Amino acid sequence: LQQTLSHAIALFQRLCRSSEARPIPNLPYENARFYTLMARLMWCGNSTHSDTNAEDAATCLATVVEHETRVSMSPEDPNTVKVMLKAGELYADMEMWDRARALLEEGANLLQTHHLGDDNTRRKLLHALSRCLCAKGKLQLALGMRQQALRLVKKIGCNAKWRAEAERHLAQILRRIDEKEKGEKRMLKAVSFAEGMDQESPTVKVLLGRILFDLALLRIDRGNLPGAKEALQSSVALYDAVGIRCGKAKCGRGLLKKLEEGAEVDGEERCPCCGGVEGNWWD
Repeated sequence: LQQTLSHAIALFQRLCRSSEARPIPNLPYENARFYTLMARLMWCGNSTHSDTNAEDAATCLATVVEHETRVSMSPEDPNTVKVMLKAGELYADMEMWDRARALLEEGANLLQTHHLGDDNTRRKLLHALSRCLCAKGKLQLALGMRQQALRLVKKIGCNAKWRAEAERHLAQILRRIDEKEKGEKRMLKAVSFAEGMDQESPTVKVLLGRILFDLALLRIDRGNLPGAKEALQSSVALYDAVGIRCGKAKCGRGLLKKLEEGAEVDGEERCPCCGGVEGNWWD
């Protein structure tokens, strides 16, 4: 992975150096997009292989993106907010919550000042900021943001995928604040939206697999272990259909095995921003 990423970065830099003959439109934006992608891939490599060098490189690239955005991009450029959003999401993925929140709030202020009508970027910023607030235990503020994001999704007329995601995200917060019955109803709405999409699409299979996994967690919390087992069986089958073995797919298999064996399923490590199962307890 590291070798492949190094080649990609070298090729991109060569392309940038040759841009005098054939200019790249909006080069600062394309730079920021590229390095954010590289940082995300490095972080994924670190998550899979516990590579400290990859973690350091990802953090360095995220910092470069943040700096270059401020230096090279204008606040009036709508892409500036979008890059801040991507970099903020990356910091959040790396659990650098304070840096993520500061950058996302700066992006939200720019949006308010220069791009008031961009509701699509606003809903993404609201969700990203809500993750930071959840991680810091500010659940009621996060709930308000996700409710606002859902209203924007409806206002914009987003497709079924984004409706499903917005309902799922809201259900995750309701679960965290112990509104589990309301959370399950919202999660079932997410299931309904996802099931209305093309079921042959790998993207839809992954989306529905994620939602069903989260539905299982809600059902476990509510003591409905047979319902949780059913949701997990469907989730695992969907992940298997697209060949995904890691992440939520791996968690789902481990949790399903515990349910089938009648083992204790409480007390797992949880993701600080969504409450999803984390750690190595399933091995």
